[in-house]
Amino acid sequence: MSAQLSSLSTHGVYIALARYQNVNYPTDQPFQLQDQATHPADIVVYEATNADDAIQLERLNLLVVGADQGIVQFMEMGSLINNGDRTFVTANPQDQALAHALKFALPNGALGVQMQTGFSDQDVIPGVGGVQVTSPVLPGRHEFALSFQVPYAGANADVSLQLPYPTGTYSVYLPDTGLKLDASPLLPGGATQLGGQTYALYSANNLARSTLIGGQLSGLGSTGAIGPNQLALISLGVVLFVLGGGVLLFGGRLRPSVGGRSVRSAVENDQERLELVVRLAVLDERFAAGELNESEYNAERVRGKQRLRELTLLTRREATV
Repeated sequence: MSAQLSSLSTHGVYIALARYQNVNYPTDQPFQLQDQATHPADIVVYEATNADDAIQLERLNLLVVGADQGIVQFMEMGSLINNGDRTFVTANPQDQALAHALKFALPNGALGVQMQTGFSDQDVIPGVGGVQVTSPVLPGRHEFALSFQVPYAGANADVSLQLPYPTGTYSVYLPDTGLKLDASPLLPGGATQLGGQTYALYSANNLARSTLIGGQLSGLGSTGAIGPNQLALISLGVVLFVLGGGVLLFGGRLRPSVGGRSVRSAVENDQERLELVVRLAVLDERFAAGELNESEYNAERVRGKQRLRELTLLTRREATV
């Protein structure tokens, strides 16, 4: 086993990194070398395996973001678990569709796939029935979110997909704008709130590997318009940071300026505001799943709403200039 030490900043903050069987294993926490020249670092490493039988989806959520001009925009997010004691690695990363990497199912015809969080977008490759990710998957839970689009004609879109792993809960969220999920085994669960928006929920539990979940999205309309302006408040650029089981959703870092400009434009302010709404939706979903206690949930939600108010006021001031 080889190890290397990498500096994270100019202030003497380090993280130890062990590389074993071509997989990097970092320390849990960064450390400083102040009064001592060395620092003990315990790093847990795992044997590697190409078998994915220990992978399962704890939850998988398909969120309809919006639709226009024959294109439906989606977000797919949730958590997967490696229940084994080995790191899952891709058998043949150069073989594209036959790489046997980590699988993410998508409806037929999905395009414009982007991994938003959880795994590197650079590791996304084509796959049968969706996409694959060649990133190593260590034992434990891994949150993820990706975005994509599905073209449609008329008033319907096919959202059928085949689950690649055993799945605890699969849910589809539809904006409360008259959309319906037809020809699907998913059961309606009534209305639910995500990020201040109302959605119709369809779900199923305890699904086996390779289960085919059919479904037709209806009520799109001939122009693809699916509802009032509240759908414009949801962005595909979701950013979700998972730190040791907690969620850091509303940090102070702003989106870099486009084109190197030093002044943020109204478009950039709107983009951050849209992303905050999505983060609030993710926060609501995690709280409903019991992954956050009430105090953590309330604190993050207050921070998010405060930032939304700041951005809204900023946008109004710019509009009067």
